Amino acid sequence: MKPFLKFLLAFTAAQLSATELTFQTGNYGQAERAETRLAPGETLTLTGRGQESYWQIDDGAYAAFETDEPNFTFTARIASVEGTTASPKYGIMMRSGLGRFERMVTLRHDGWEGNRCLQLFNRYEAGDHPEAGARRMLHAGLFRDWKEPAEIWLRMERRYPYVHLYASRDGEDWTRLPNLGAMLEQEVWLGLQVTGGGDGRTPVTVAYDNISFQVDPAPEHGYTRESLGVDWVPDPVPYTYHMAKVEPGRGRESITHNAFLVKPDDMPWEDVRAVFVAAGSKEIALRDRTRLAWDHGEEGRRRPEGMEDWEGTFSLPPLPPHWDVLAQYGVVRLGGVRSALDFEANMRELARVTGQPHIEFLPGFATGASFGGGRSHQFADRFPDRAIASAPMIIGIPAGLGSENSRRVPTLYVWGSIDGRHLPDSAAFTPRLRELGALSASAPMFGLGHFGYNSDAIIWPFFLEMLEERFPEDWDRQAIPELKNYGPDEGWIVSLENLTGPGMYPVQNPPAYPIAEAPEDLEYPGWLPNRRMVHLWRHFVSAQTDIRIVYPTFNQAQGFHNVAYFDRPGDVSSMRAGESFPVIAAGPTGEDVEHHWHFNYEPIEPEWTDPENPYHIRLGPQEPGLHVLTLEVRRGDRHIFSRPISVVFHP
Repeated sequence: MKPFLKFLLAFTAAQLSATELTFQTGNYGQAERAETRLAPGETLTLTGRGQESYWQIDDGAYAAFETDEPNFTFTARIASVEGTTASPKYGIMMRSGLGRFERMVTLRHDGWEGNRCLQLFNRYEAGDHPEAGARRMLHAGLFRDWKEPAEIWLRMERRYPYVHLYASRDGEDWTRLPNLGAMLEQEVWLGLQVTGGGDGRTPVTVAYDNISFQVDPAPEHGYTRESLGVDWVPDPVPYTYHMAKVEPGRGRESITHNAFLVKPDDMPWEDVRAVFVAAGSKEIALRDRTRLAWDHGEEGRRRPEGMEDWEGTFSLPPLPPHWDVLAQYGVVRLGGVRSALDFEANMRELARVTGQPHIEFLPGFATGASFGGGRSHQFADRFPDRAIASAPMIIGIPAGLGSENSRRVPTLYVWGSIDGRHLPDSAAFTPRLRELGALSASAPMFGLGHFGYNSDAIIWPFFLEMLEERFPEDWDRQAIPELKNYGPDEGWIVSLENLTGPGMYPVQNPPAYPIAEAPEDLEYPGWLPNRRMVHLWRHFVSAQTDIRIVYPTFNQAQGFHNVAYFDRPGDVSSMRAGESFPVIAAGPTGEDVEHHWHFNYEPIEPEWTDPENPYHIRLGPQEPGLHVLTLEVRRGDRHIFSRPISVVFHP
């Protein structure tokens, strides 16, 4: 809690509501702030400009104070509004910060002509630009019975991590609005805001009165951030960096370079059975949210600062805890890949440096975004007998339809559903790829453009499923393992019916059939290996923001090889295996709403469900590993899908 706002916990709630409040006032994203002290009963007038407070950024003015109380009630009345624009937005808010890209829960009047009513706006994830997550990770719910632009009371009750919203016309008779907000931050900015709308230059002035804040007692099933376990991480696992110098191989891009493996020290070498090809990447993100410091050699060579030679081993600083899960599947990271064409040379030299002959024969899977996505496709094309799977992100289909080699490697093309370049490519090539027998499907992400944000939620479960399904049970480690091949009648056919559409809204519950049952005239067909991956894919491409799983979470871009680990604590949940755990979700409420939870693609019954909130549950103990959590909400004939959440459980 900041020094300028000291609430004494010895006060009663009634005393607190009558306490002077100290607001910081300013404009989102700007450093300049002023201080405004507000005595009980006083009116606060706020003038805001700015064009947008919706999809990805926030403009406008705020008056806010900081609090870390997990349970409170904040109330204000919109007394009057002066100024007219096309789409003003004003009301009460709770935010993770005062920048232009923040998580937040807001109850406000939305003056856009298509709405003109109260709106819940919950941005539950925010990136640093529109394509980095903010455009997809939000929910905007409208309350059309509340159309008054002024003389309306608004209330926000936080019972951490949930936020309940209320409205009243007289300050006495309150209506609880039928949706939930949620935020994992406990220390938040709380207050008032005004966005002018229109052209962004016209001011709108709003007067707020009856402003009060009170600390509330903890509910029976309440949490703090600590008791929920948001910031828990296991003790660091020691890792060693094994580096080899590799002479030029085949291909015009090939030069003398370094290749490296990253392996946990307690992982026996004989357990290593596959490599993750971080295509084009030499970077390593560390647990402290910095990156490994490098010495740079000629051309493509790097070594960690402090490593004495250009070959050998190096003990790494602690790595992000989610890396530990890969060792449970026998996977280690391969890095420093100058070109996919050098894969064989990289593995041969790493086998020499490590003294482990079987390293030369390991298969792998590859992903990467944009240029790195092209490299991951090259890997499948050049080494189909060693490519377990490929997941190129944000690229077109190379060379039109790829090659016969790449078409027999299970592949997911992952991109945003408003990607104006690659969606048309996919629409044109998808039918033809299936005619040629390609083992591939497209997986657009709702609301995103040219960015691979949150794609781990589908890529890593897909990779690990393919590892388990394709890797042989018996491998003598003296030759390349014989991966399972799929026959013409194996797998499922799925369809993205509106692949050519604008893509702002997802396909709902797209059809999927075992190959033997698939209609011949199915539009935009793709291939997936089994029913489990159909479940994962369907939640990925159908995800709507009506419902969202807030905790556990895996909110980051390209998490296992991106240089940016997570921007804030708690963005990647570390869970304890063998212990029951809470799940925090949010969505529509009502007697006609059914909730269907799935864990690892199978229905699961909660150990406990909050009698007052069906989105708050507890699930039973799970084994160590990377698991998938999904929620489907049914309301009449409508099926509402959450995005899949990858959950990392540590021993």
